[in-house]
Order: sequence, then C-alpha cells, then structure tokens
Amino acid sequence: VTAKGNGFVQGVNKLAGAAVAGQLGIGGYAGIGVSDATLVHITDLNAFVGNNATVVALGQGAASNIYTGTRTVLTPDTIPVHGLAVTATAYDDLVAVAVGAAFSGGVAVAGSSVVNLLLERTDATIESGAKINQANGGAGAGQSVYIIASNETTMGDVAGAVTATSGQVAGGGGADIGVSLKDTEAAIDDSAMVNALGDVVVLAVVLVERLPAQAAGCVGVDLEHHFAVGVGVDDVLVAVGQRLHRLGRPTVEAGRVVEIGRH
Repeated sequence: VTAKGNGFVQGVNKLAGAAVAGQLGIGGYAGIGVSDATLVHITDLNAFVGNNATVVALGQGAASNIYTGTRTVLTPDTIPVHGLAVTATAYDDLVAVAVGAAFSGGVAVAGSSVVNLLLERTDATIESGAKINQANGGAGAGQSVYIIASNETTMGDVAGAVTATSGQVAGGGGADIGVSLKDTEAAIDDSAMVNALGDVVVLAVVLVERLPAQAAGCVGVDLEHHFAVGVGVDDVLVAVGQRLHRLGRPTVEAGRVVEIGRH
C-alpha cells in the first residue's frame, strides 16, 4: 500500500448504555421488593498492519485528524497527523438505575443492586515483518507514525430501596458495583521496520471514571417504632487495566521516538 498523503487503520467502538429496573411489593403481613440492573459488555477491538505488510504513507499535503483516545466532556479528542496512524479507541458511557420498594402492615423488605461488568480488549499493532515507509523518497517534513490503543469508561449509577411498615420490621439495602477488566496494548513487533522523518509515537491509555452522581442507599421506616434498618453500599469498583506501550526491538528510524502510557 502506497499513499502520497496519509494512511489510516482505525477501529472505534462506542457504547452508550442505560438500564432501569424497579420493583414494588405491597402486603398486608409481608411486602417484598427486589430489583437489579446488570450490564455485561465483552469486546475485542483490533487495529493492525498485518504480518509482512508493506506500507508507505508519505504524509504530503494536508494533515488528517485521528482520535487520541481521550475525551473532553464526551467529545473524542483529535490531533492532526501527517503519515500513518494505527488506532483502536473504545468509549463506554453507562448509566443504570435500580429501585426497590416494599410496604406492609407486618414485615417490609426491599433491595436493589446495580452491577456493571466490562471485559474488554483493545489492541493497536504493527505486526511481525511489517515494513513501514521503507521507500521514503518524497516524504513530507512532518511525516509521522502513530500507534494508539485506548479504552475509556464512564459510569453513573443509582441503587436504592424504600421500605415502610406499621408492624414489626422494615429493612432493605442498595448496592452499586462495577467490575472493569481491560487489556489494552499499543505495540510495534520486534521484527517490524518503521521509518519516519518526524515522530514515531506508541500510546496506550486506560481510563475508568465513576461520576460524582453515584449513589446507593436505603430508607427503612417503622411507623410503630419497632425495628427499622437501611443499608447502602456505594461505589464499589474493581478495576484492572493492563496497558502496554511496547516497542520491543524493532528497527525504527525517526526524528523522535515517543512511548506514552496513561492509566
């Protein structure tokens, strides 16, 4: 593949998800309400220049914008690039609401939970034996090679429960749990050959953000003053984000070589 201008291999995955669950239980002796909002997201996103491929992107003429893997508010950031870019960028925006309510003359019990489970792999690579810009006559002065892999998640959840009784017991609970397992890699294989008059940039980004509006709680009301309890578990987040920005031992000739990893 030969281009006098710019060449791009770009993979983008965008998820915007919302889940709402509710339950109401009413009983003369016992009222029970349970709700759950669970989201499971599994992805495998790859952008690559394949084994033994030959690619020339001279970077002449106007620059083209590529995703950097970060965002301002919810708008993906871009930068102008001359030359070749291999990018894999994933963005998740998740909102979930779960509410349970129970009312009874005897026993009132309610519970709710929000669970987000993310299993995500994001790779941007120049693979073994690939030759990038080896016939580089006429290359533009700003010719660069960018390899970017990024995965960003924003979560905003609410879990709650309300119980009321005129009898003996009012109790309930709310839980908000997030599990994020991300494997993100930007790499140039050891046997690849990469040439650029400007920069060669290898960038990996992993970001997991919980919005400040996160909430989990419960209200228990016993109108006869016997026993009432409410339990809230808020903002339980398990996040494992492996990010690699790997050059290994390829042959790289460039004005500057930049490796960046953000986690």
